[in-house]
Amino acid sequence: MAAPAQKYPGGEMANYKIKESRLRSLVKSVVYRVLSIIGTVLLTWAITRDLGKAVSITAAIQVFLMVLYYFYERAWNRIDWERKIERCR
Repeated sequence: MAAPAQKYPGGEMANYKIKESRLRSLVKSVVYRVLSIIGTVLLTWAITRDLGKAVSITAAIQVFLMVLYYFYERAWNRIDWERKIERCR
């Protein structure tokens, strides 16, 4: 899916590099984790049939994975492999 066209100062895209802000990476991480938390609670509850255990297990897993995902996103933001900027027509 292509990103929406944006206007750049001077009209020349070759002089610009697209990067995500740390805030954007953080917001994406939190939204993804919320969805993941819901899924993990449901799956863990289905296995244990104990809501207390399901919530405890989910909390431990999700905190760890949220931190891990944030650093994963930041690392990929430094890698230009297969990232392209194309001129809009």
